[in-house]
Amino acid sequence: MNRVFRSDMSTLVPGLRILSANFTTTTSGAISGTTATGFGMTVVKTASKTGRYTCQLVNQDGSAADALAFIGAIVNVVGPDDAALTTTKGLVAVVRDIDIGAGAQDGTVEIQFVQTNAGNADTEVQDGASVYITLLLRDRDGVTG
Repeated sequence: MNRVFRSDMSTLVPGLRILSANFTTTTSGAISGTTATGFGMTVVKTASKTGRYTCQLVNQDGSAADALAFIGAIVNVVGPDDAALTTTKGLVAVVRDIDIGAGAQDGTVEIQFVQTNAGNADTEVQDGASVYITLLLRDRDGVTG
């Protein structure tokens, strides 16, 4: 990569912050208490919602935080070792209710899993699957690096 271009990359998105979390599901999409880990955010199963998880930005002390802007999300599902994957379980993720820098500004975003065989209806992630979530945010206004 050209050194001049590399030095300019940090200015393309001032204050870019990348946060990630991962967890493994148990029965009916519940998060295994022994596997949930996050760096700058927590993830919980959204109460009374099928296949939905709430990502909460947190400060170093674990308290709720927000950012200036939501740029995007990357969600990967890694299926269990041997169980066959099925289109009736959540393999596709959709971002919902962005409250990062907008909306309620409570520093949350929701990830919804849908099934592809029934009009993208909400559904749980397959039992035993691992879910990796990466959020791209703009954290500071006019500050690079």
